Amino acid sequence: MAQFIASTPQAEVIGRSILPAIKAMGTKVRPILATHKLHDIQPDLWYSQQAYLNVYKDIANSKHNATFKLVKIGMQSSDILPLPAHVNSIPAALASLDFAYKRQCRNIGTDGWKVTIIADRMIKCVSSTPFPEDFEYGVLYAIVRRFRPEGASFTVLVDETAPSRKHGADTSTYIVSWSNML
Repeated sequence: MAQFIASTPQAEVIGRSILPAIKAMGTKVRPILATHKLHDIQPDLWYSQQAYLNVYKDIANSKHNATFKLVKIGMQSSDILPLPAHVNSIPAALASLDFAYKRQCRNIGTDGWKVTIIADRMIKCVSSTPFPEDFEYGVLYAIVRRFRPEGASFTVLVDETAPSRKHGADTSTYIVSWSNML
């Protein structure tokens, strides 16, 4: 799935997942939301995913701190992810990405996440969602920061050797790793 293009015209996103953009960018995002007919966002109402993706595309195409803004929105979004109650570790949180995505979006076809443990304290996350890589990086970074063992360091990297939605591929791949506690 290419960035910024919903897999189906019927794809929708729940309002609570739009609110982190407002929290991250404040009043600066409101005119962009309004341009795409996203007014007075209600947490429990559904909105066009394509309209919301257009907001991200406008942010990505802006000349001032686009990457920073998208990462920041992603980090804010991780706070509202509907993770199952048993989630208390990095592997469990990342394994729940697909579940969380499908609770935030509907009518999305086969979009989602595939998460694979590739080594001790190293996980590969492959996304086939239409959301931008910088946003997803922010989501992953905040999740790992939240669930890392106390004192552990971590990295979240876009796998530059794998296909990328930024370059027209259907997926983007991220590698998450963390250390033992210090």
